Amino acid sequence: MHRLNSEALLKLTHHFAQCFAAPKSGGIVLLSSLVGFQGGSFAAHYVATKACVQSFAEGLAVELKPYNVLVFAVAPRPVRTSFEAKANINMNVPLNPNQISTPTLEALGKKRQYCQGVLQYC
Repeated sequence: MHRLNSEALLKLTHHFAQCFAAPKSGGIVLLSSLVGFQGGSFAAHYVATKACVQSFAEGLAVELKPYNVLVFAVAPRPVRTSFEAKANINMNVPLNPNQISTPTLEALGKKRQYCQGVLQYC
């Protein structure tokens, strides 16, 4: 999980940040989670990777601003995907993917983060 949610994210973001910095244009959206702000038991490793994504996005947004590269973290509450069925879990009122994608794209360039769920201070 760490290799996917942290290491791979860092490598891919580094690659695309360089691609966008040269022409001074572009945007990077990183998928965090509400649990990245609050922690959680029985999923501590996952929660830690999402906190990493959130902190990374916030710092990178400042670093890439002089290059006109927008960096944005979206922190949704649970989203309906095939994971719910595969993990045999029941998410309470999950969001549909379009409930995240549309507001995220609308907020890109206007905010540094978008939270969809219980936390409203973002």
